[in-house]
Amino acid sequence: MKKQKLVLLLLGTGLFMMMLSGKIMASDVHVHGEADMHIVLENTKLHVEFTSPIFNLAGFETDRLSDSQRKQLDSVKSKLIDSDKWLDLKGGDCSLTQSKSGSSYDDSDSVIDHSNSGAHAHHHSAYASFLFMCQQPELLTQLSVSIKNEFPGIEKINIQWIVGNQQGATIGVNPTVMINFKNE
Repeated sequence: MKKQKLVLLLLGTGLFMMMLSGKIMASDVHVHGEADMHIVLENTKLHVEFTSPIFNLAGFETDRLSDSQRKQLDSVKSKLIDSDKWLDLKGGDCSLTQSKSGSSYDDSDSVIDHSNSGAHAHHHSAYASFLFMCQQPELLTQLSVSIKNEFPGIEKINIQWIVGNQQGATIGVNPTVMINFKNE
């Protein structure tokens, strides 16, 4: 049991460090229609990271942005950062303390070049990351994700989570995805 907890702690710490360093956003996996979400509860800190190809969120993916596309991208980032509209936590007495959104258009180091693919010379992603402080983390039971209502280009969300001494993964295809952290 101690070994299992240590493995979960190391996995959670590694995932959290990747989230902080932006390595999740720069991943080589880029599938239109899919988005990724990583959730880690570390003591009283709940970290949520969401990434998606820009195409799913804005309907375009190009090497150079026009003025109207730049405005549309700004709107996408504003919608992503507004967690109240698409994230709902049950239990835990959690409150949002930090949030950030951005895109690989903001950071040229995150652009993946697939010159041989023919479809796009570059792939671009957008992200949102959130830090919640939970007063009673042991009572956190569920997270509902309703982002697909705002961005119909998202067909499925690949979700991985570590909460307490449990971990899980799910693929959300419904407009609202419910992630239950407690086995009841």
